[in-house]
Amino acid sequence: MTWHEDNWENFESKFLAFTLHDHNLQEDVYLAFNTHDYFVKATIPSPPAKRRWFRVVDTNLGSPDDFFPKGVPGIESITILPLILQFFFKLNREDM
Repeated sequence: MTWHEDNWENFESKFLAFTLHDHNLQEDVYLAFNTHDYFVKATIPSPPAKRRWFRVVDTNLGSPDDFFPKGVPGIESITILPLILQFFFKLNREDM
């Protein structure tokens, strides 16, 4: 797991982002949560060579457009709406 948090000392921070790493399958998952009452812009970590992020869940969008089973490629940054919205990205090889 890799934490993407630079504000641990701020006990009022309500944003959390992290990457879960699966070294056996060579797939990573990035998740971000925002419970502030304002927007938070987050930069997704740079993928390794010949890999890219695919957006799988985006709760900024209404149902059923918030889930992408095969993922949407080409995401580099996100703006997370306030109040318990989340993003879920899966790291895949470019040739998939």
